[in-house]
Amino acid sequence: MSHGTVFGYIVFDAHAWQKLSCVSRRSSLQRLVLTVLCLVVLGGAAAAGQTSMSHEEEVVRNAYAKVAFQCGIRPVTDAAAKQAIHIAVDQTTIDNNIARATPVFDLSGFQTGPIESIANQKWAQFVSLPEPGSQILMSTSNTQNFQSVDTDSPNQMTSASWQDSDLRWVPPPELDTKTLALMSTITVAEAISLSREQWADPKATYTRYAAFSVNVTFQGRSSGLHKVLFLFGSDQGKEIVAQNDLISGPQSLWDALYRPFYPRGLLLTK
Repeated sequence: MSHGTVFGYIVFDAHAWQKLSCVSRRSSLQRLVLTVLCLVVLGGAAAAGQTSMSHEEEVVRNAYAKVAFQCGIRPVTDAAAKQAIHIAVDQTTIDNNIARATPVFDLSGFQTGPIESIANQKWAQFVSLPEPGSQILMSTSNTQNFQSVDTDSPNQMTSASWQDSDLRWVPPPELDTKTLALMSTITVAEAISLSREQWADPKATYTRYAAFSVNVTFQGRSSGLHKVLFLFGSDQGKEIVAQNDLISGPQSLWDALYRPFYPRGLLLTK
């Protein structure tokens, strides 16, 4: 995955996607880019005052920024599909749909370091469980495809595909008493040992962590401040990241970390 700054990643992919869009009004994605940058980067005001950002914090912020960006692409995709069949979509509607579809992540209180320094501390100190009666964000990822025939060369087909997502609030899965008791008493080291088979790469060796707090706001509802832990490791030289956010959209964060966001097969332009 890319380890460039949040600014570089979001602007780069937004401009690339603009080349794919059937929507003639480019301001929709431009506004989306600015919104994501402001809400994700400036939302971490504490980090903004630092002279430098750790690699772990940079990866974390990129992941949440990518989730927000990918959700904002969905309304633009829908508008493009409508305009492709000559259904007019006004700019205000597009902008309102982007705002409604895009979550706002406020990240704060970053702490990073070697896992060995927290290995014997309780897992529950770093990862919040959903409260009874609360709701969490669930995501659906979609692969969009676009094809175009060159009018000057009818035998040539240009195509592209990209990912977008949509989020919704749902009740959290119910955990039995035994699981709840286990998660409140095990240490970080024990949790890693028990959970690694369910993470992205069961063979990875985790050595560093990023602990922080998140508050996500989406469609008028807020999750409230909750604790999140990202673990960083490697397998044969490849960086592996295990995210443990049980509230802000665990599937969408996994997609952000491991699924390609860059549109494949960019359309040719004249």
